[in-house]
Amino acid sequence: MYSALRRHNRLIIIMLGALAGLLVRLPFLNMLSHDIIGHLGQWYDYIVLNGGMYALGDRFADYTPAYLYLLAAAASLREMTGFTVSIISKVAAIKLPSIAADLVMAVAVYNIVRLSTRSRIAPALGFVIVLILPTVFINSAVWGQADGIYAAAVLWCIYLLCAKRPALAMAVFGIAVSIKLQSIFIAPLLLFLLVRRQLRVTHLLIVPAAYIVMMLPAIALGRPPLEALGSYVIQSGEYQQLSLGAPNLYIFAPAELYQRLVQAGLLVGIVAGMMLASAFIASQREPQSDDILICAMACVMLMPFVLPKMHERYFYLADVMAVMLALRWRRFFWLPIAYQLISLSAYATVLGALAWWNQMLPDVKVFTWLNALIIVMTVPAIILVRVPAEHLKKEQRSVSIALGAGTYAGIVIIIAAMLIPGAYDVPNRVASAGSLFQPATNASILYSEGADSEPLIELVGYSLPQPRTYRTGIMKIYLYFKTLRQVTQAYRLRIDAFALDGRSLELFSEDSAGEEALTMWQTDGLYEMRRFVTIWPTVDAPQLATIQVNWIDPLTGKALQSRCGSTGQASHSVCDARMAVIPIGLDYGAVAAWLHASPIDTFGVGHELTLLDAENKTDAAAGQTIAVTTTWQLARGAAALDDLTFFVHVVSPDGKMLTQYDAPPHTGAYPTHAWHTGEVVIDVAHVVLPADAAAGQYTVQLGVYRSDNQARLPAYHADPARPATHLSDDVVTIGILQIHQ
Repeated sequence: MYSALRRHNRLIIIMLGALAGLLVRLPFLNMLSHDIIGHLGQWYDYIVLNGGMYALGDRFADYTPAYLYLLAAAASLREMTGFTVSIISKVAAIKLPSIAADLVMAVAVYNIVRLSTRSRIAPALGFVIVLILPTVFINSAVWGQADGIYAAAVLWCIYLLCAKRPALAMAVFGIAVSIKLQSIFIAPLLLFLLVRRQLRVTHLLIVPAAYIVMMLPAIALGRPPLEALGSYVIQSGEYQQLSLGAPNLYIFAPAELYQRLVQAGLLVGIVAGMMLASAFIASQREPQSDDILICAMACVMLMPFVLPKMHERYFYLADVMAVMLALRWRRFFWLPIAYQLISLSAYATVLGALAWWNQMLPDVKVFTWLNALIIVMTVPAIILVRVPAEHLKKEQRSVSIALGAGTYAGIVIIIAAMLIPGAYDVPNRVASAGSLFQPATNASILYSEGADSEPLIELVGYSLPQPRTYRTGIMKIYLYFKTLRQVTQAYRLRIDAFALDGRSLELFSEDSAGEEALTMWQTDGLYEMRRFVTIWPTVDAPQLATIQVNWIDPLTGKALQSRCGSTGQASHSVCDARMAVIPIGLDYGAVAAWLHASPIDTFGVGHELTLLDAENKTDAAAGQTIAVTTTWQLARGAAALDDLTFFVHVVSPDGKMLTQYDAPPHTGAYPTHAWHTGEVVIDVAHVVLPADAAAGQYTVQLGVYRSDNQARLPAYHADPARPATHLSDDVVTIGILQIHQ
């Protein structure tokens, strides 16, 4: 029996490790993080409220379509019949792709360690340790972040490279890049293998091909090809910070150096990557799996340290690969522990669940110096670990020269960038006057200090990253301004939201121009202002909203005079600076019960408009107003609707109409052309009964017609057991009303 246990000890360790990985995640499955509240949860709602996979034709998230496919699959799984009743929560569904990726990643670690060591236990230990690694399960089960997804693909790429399967490795790497751009941290490894002829140029061409294939479903669903393929170009301007909590040296850099240090940092990253690849290329040995492993480790340690705009999570691959390095070479046993301390300190800066960390230990800036020390000490040791003894002195000298030259070049570039005139440009400047940059929507609103004053600022356009928003969500608005003459007062930017009838929605955002004063703007620049307006639960929905943009004098509290027109005109009409009609839909909680309800009736030749429910008061007195509540859904995959009008008829027993109600949904506040595929809309019609109505029993009927020509949409009764039945006069009988005097 003992010998049998020895033969199966690896399987036992793996099974116990998988169980431990599950148990360590279970307590956190329903824990909310700030990213789930502010981003991932809203993306989930958008997918579910807009037709599931059909929603992926829209740009509603700043992650790539490849990740959104997984989120949509998890949402569909959760929303399926049988999964909606507390078996898996919405928060757990959001985390499900990341948790599944943890397991896929652990299997990749198992395979890489199995190739690099003869130990029977080490691969199983790698599998278990990675599954229960704090930064791994916190990232997925606590945070709900997706770093494990791209990391799993990168590690499988490394395994396939070690297994001498370059074509498949590059296909997997293309998938990794389509999920997260951080996959390119291992670019120096690919350069090393390309020069040493382990990869061919034709292999590298597989990477963009795989990337394009991953974007095709979103394109097929309606997303513009350039927008889908250029997701990372759009993301590049999303955050204008040198370091988003990452434990690298940019965390100490002043924010005002953003514009220059971003460019210099990218150059430093390229130089560092090439120097790192050169150090491995200089080796006398034919690349083996160990060389691939140590080169990949050096890449994921060095690249996020020298590149700007890194997030606090971007040493994730270093966290995981340090485990494999320690299992292969025991002298590095301390490396996984060090990286857990470094990464957890970075996580603690943004993750409320780790607030205790900063109370017990120093903050991330202290651990940043530890990270710098580890890189300086460890990267040369990693490079030299595979050098034969007879070449050691020669290689030590080459590596020292390479690292010294790279470090010197990086320092010179960064210092030069800080000293270049104009290094203190305002960080939100996106273009110069006369450039080819164009906002998504052009506009022309001029702001001046008085009716007779020359304009100071012009709003030249705007972009709406999300085509619609929802009650309890966040409305994102990107505004583009240029200054027409030097501004001497630091005005505040104010955004208000109004209903179509002019009522204020009591939503506004007012704050300063940005990180820098408005007075620093230059007259040859185009500046981007990003604003986020919270849609409170008290807002009436659904409806269309218009946005008003004003500049406020902080001393007087008064808005600058706004004029509509173009700077090429001699005079301009006064306007209220309103623009951008934005749909505000019902939140997920309000319609969750109807998302998969079966229609009782349908309207339209293609059954595109479905009636899910209809309720009316069954007893009323003459002269009263009754409410008829209807629940509608635009069928998944249906084309956009024309403007439609709903009508309610109250008909006497002899077929004569007693009264009627005709109006677009929400009396025009949310017309059907604004509805999105799969969206659920609840409408209420207020029908006034005549004061002289005779007592008796009446029939309540419902129908739909085109607003432009009053042509009725064909009405059908939906019956899952047989084909839909066309209804006479294209009206649906929804109830009986008893009227009394």
